Amino acid sequence: MLIVVVLFGYLPVAAQTSCIAPEIGPTGELFLCGDNTIKLHASSAASSYQWYKDDVAIAGAISSTIIASDEGTYKVTAFYGDCEATSEVKQIHRTSSNATPSLKIKAEGSFRFCDGESVTLSVEGNFTDYYWSTGERSASIVVDQEGDYSVEVFIGDCSVLGEATVTSLALPSIEIIASDTVFAIGQSIELLALGAQDLEWFPSEGLNLSKVANPTATPTQTTTYFVTGISANGCRDTVAITLHMDMQPKHLSPPKVFSPNNDGTDDYWHIDNIEDYPGCQIVIFNRQGMEVFKAQPYENDWGGIYRGSPLPEGDYYYIIQCEGNGKPKTGSVMIVR
Repeated sequence: MLIVVVLFGYLPVAAQTSCIAPEIGPTGELFLCGDNTIKLHASSAASSYQWYKDDVAIAGAISSTIIASDEGTYKVTAFYGDCEATSEVKQIHRTSSNATPSLKIKAEGSFRFCDGESVTLSVEGNFTDYYWSTGERSASIVVDQEGDYSVEVFIGDCSVLGEATVTSLALPSIEIIASDTVFAIGQSIELLALGAQDLEWFPSEGLNLSKVANPTATPTQTTTYFVTGISANGCRDTVAITLHMDMQPKHLSPPKVFSPNNDGTDDYWHIDNIEDYPGCQIVIFNRQGMEVFKAQPYENDWGGIYRGSPLPEGDYYYIIQCEGNGKPKTGSVMIVR
């Protein structure tokens, strides 16, 4: 037979040590002035609470904070699941003055801020202690979330509460539409930005207009364009789009024949627009596969010369390989003298 003995009033050691009696804040003597109130808060992290005034449970007062509007003695019991602990008594007095001091929370700028930003809250005047609803004790706090904030200070014998509401504003939802994102040299791309006002594009290089919603871009290299705009609530945001220059040599059309005979006409193998492709390398071979010319960048300056001597008439073969492109362009060119 198994006999279980239950000792009433006994708690395991682990449970006893977890039942910490809460402390009531703010610290020091507390005074009510006129119709002013005091926000009391329990220091422990319990699962639930019960507040008492003059040893009588306050109906509905089961959170870690309570607003006290009457003088008297206050205490709170914290429940930890399998045990509970009660704070020492906190006395609130009422002064003879009927005047209620006021406390104003001020914002650095505005109580409204855009998403991703923040606002600094402080109070008018200097005080010894500050009790913010965030748990901070400094003269000012920085908040980046909307909501209600409060701070408690002491003016003479009186505890004074200041409250403020901070609002977060949405950023504009800017969308960029492009006719294409890849271009060949000389090609234009139509851009369009939607979802904001007062739009402005940058950099302005390659754009026909920068302060419109729909500029035309004619860049000469891979370029990232940014557009910034403002929403109806005054918030600004920036988005970007990258236009990539097509470095494939298929856009190049090397001539099939040239005549390097120093008559001033077609003396050099001239490839239109090759100057726009400095990342392209040109290699030329004779019919035996021997390399007779190589350059990067190519500056339209090959006149059918190899090691200082004119090459004979005939067919030669070229390979144009551009950086960032795996497939080269190949073909032949004939020298006619």
